[in-house]
Amino acid sequence: MKKIIVLFLLTLFFIFPKKAFADENFLSTIDSTYQVDVTGATRVSNTIYLENKKTNIYAVSYSLILTGIKPEDVTATQDNGSKLDLTTQENNGSIKVNVKFPDAIVGIGNKRTFTLNYVNKNLAVKTGEIWEISIPRLESQNSFESFIVRLKIPKSLGNLAYISPNEDEVINSQDSTSYIFKNNSNSQNGISAAFGNFQVFGFELTYHLENPIPISSQIQIALPPDTAYQKMYYTDIAPDPSNVSIDQDGNWQALYYLKPGDRFDVKTKGSVQIFPNPRKNYQSPTTDLGEYLKPTEFWQTQDPQIQKLSKTLKTPKAIYDYVTQNLKYDITRVKPNIERFGAIKALENPKNAICMEYTDLFIALARAAGIPAREINGYAYTENPDIEPISLVSDVLHAWPEYYDSKLQSWVPVDPTWGSTSGIDFFSKLDLRHFVFVVHGLNPNLPYPAGSYKLGTNPQKDVFVSFGKLPILSNQNPDLSISFSKVTLKNTTINAIYSPKINIFFDQNLALTRTIPVLPPFGYSEVNFEIPSGFLGFGLPQTVDARLGSLSAVYSIPKNLVIVKNISLILLCILVLILVILRKKIVKIVKLTHAKITQRFT
Repeated sequence: MKKIIVLFLLTLFFIFPKKAFADENFLSTIDSTYQVDVTGATRVSNTIYLENKKTNIYAVSYSLILTGIKPEDVTATQDNGSKLDLTTQENNGSIKVNVKFPDAIVGIGNKRTFTLNYVNKNLAVKTGEIWEISIPRLESQNSFESFIVRLKIPKSLGNLAYISPNEDEVINSQDSTSYIFKNNSNSQNGISAAFGNFQVFGFELTYHLENPIPISSQIQIALPPDTAYQKMYYTDIAPDPSNVSIDQDGNWQALYYLKPGDRFDVKTKGSVQIFPNPRKNYQSPTTDLGEYLKPTEFWQTQDPQIQKLSKTLKTPKAIYDYVTQNLKYDITRVKPNIERFGAIKALENPKNAICMEYTDLFIALARAAGIPAREINGYAYTENPDIEPISLVSDVLHAWPEYYDSKLQSWVPVDPTWGSTSGIDFFSKLDLRHFVFVVHGLNPNLPYPAGSYKLGTNPQKDVFVSFGKLPILSNQNPDLSISFSKVTLKNTTINAIYSPKINIFFDQNLALTRTIPVLPPFGYSEVNFEIPSGFLGFGLPQTVDARLGSLSAVYSIPKNLVIVKNISLILLCILVLILVILRKKIVKIVKLTHAKITQRFT
């Protein structure tokens, strides 16, 4: 979204020929209201109060300069409701609105109150499923003694996804919600907000696989996984993987078997749903959080300099602030096969950082301070790469860190890179434009994200992401099958299944229950069990029934046949035993007879 700079200027008339400035001669305050309607058009109302600080100086006109936008329906009124004359003039892409005052208000303490109104259609923009609102900071804001900004949003635009900075007050009405900012709460970077329940991106990802060795091999590729903040929908993966499993970091690993010389592409299509808050039904892997405190090649937690800083920077916010304020983004380092500095070298070269360095330094400082942290590689949607850069070269991927919040019981993403380059708060609430491809927690390098599986010297673009819609959910039932001692559950749906509980019945009597933590799409899980047989199989059930919700799979046991087989086996064993015994007796008789005959003829 194009940032819009709004500049207020005062044109003053002086009785005595001397130069003066607004803050020297007037006590000025401003009350601004940005009222967004259901179409996204914003009616802006700026009520300005000018109080004379001197007897011999008064204002005769007021100029509003708008840069980068074209205001519509511009009007100016006095506090008594009468209209003020105004003119507009365009110059080098800016619009100057000049208001003339018809009378002179003279004397210390006397006030003039007037309001400038206009409509703007660029401040609120719908991107995908989300309304994004950006109110720029007034460049002359410091000249006002005080100010209030009111952002009024119709409830039909959706729930608040994020807002920065935090509002000072919220007023709810039946049809709208007003967010009020007072004095210096938005003095640095203006106001950024988003409304809606979630964002949706559509994606197409390609993985190029090859087996150049003369023996068969297996390859795992990392599919973008579910996280606390995102839900995946895979409408197609071609060819189908043999299985999709989940590693200790929560990555989805699709397994393929390749014969010698095999070379083919795996193409995935689908949608991702990104949420502003952690999902309640998401279950992260139960990996020991202590694993996310360990040092690695790029997260040198035991380095003396890192240790020293971590003793001062004890919270995630303090670490985020330090990283954003001390590292500077170096666009010249965005090139293929660039060296990854790691945390220590990032400290040594603070003016040569890209997203990897911001991320590595945050993780190292957090881990050294006893805060579990890890790295995310993924896709970050930006319309202004100059202030929201994407640095990883493999199909313009991005890196950002997560830390574990014990109160939320969830991993929390932050983006110190964009916080540093844009000045916007990417700590309190990440935007809805960060799409996770892989999680690096136990290993800072693996697995490789989508966009990294390339072949040849001229690799093509393999990552395509754009705003999208949620797919229509049709078949949402997995495949449930059963054999004599095993139940197999295969996820043939387009998204992950959480905590499927399989009940196993013997002759309609519940025998056991097994819960699978999570089953990703195209993945399967097996539940093995033992069936009681009793003596000769008389204790066998007639049927074994596996049930999952409304799904059922039945295995009928031929009990009588099993009993007959068991009896037959026992009879066979008895017969063999008898034959063995008889054989021993026959052999003994033969030996005795042979001995007698031999004795008689000697």
